[in-house]
Amino acid sequence: MSKNDNEKLIDTVIGEAIIDMIESGKDISLDALTELLRENLGSEAEGKKQDAYRAAITGIHSIRDDVRRSKRTGGRLKMNNERSKLSFNSASTASKPTRH
Repeated sequence: MSKNDNEKLIDTVIGEAIIDMIESGKDISLDALTELLRENLGSEAEGKKQDAYRAAITGIHSIRDDVRRSKRTGGRLKMNNERSKLSFNSASTASKPTRH
């Protein structure tokens, strides 16, 4: 799957933020990443990069919500490669016994 320029820019702003957190010795978490992306958005003048920051923040919120939902219901998160998005499966359909 090839990424378009917007998706590459989103990956870039996320990657740069994570590198900044590592280099500064900060703990890495979804909340810390979101906070840093918001700070970077506030100081960014270029429109396309602002859009990338907004999309990255929205994507992180979506992932965090999926994780919280999964913890509440005992479900599992599954990668959906077709859309490069996390999708939610309930525990009843996600865990089946394995025959050996």
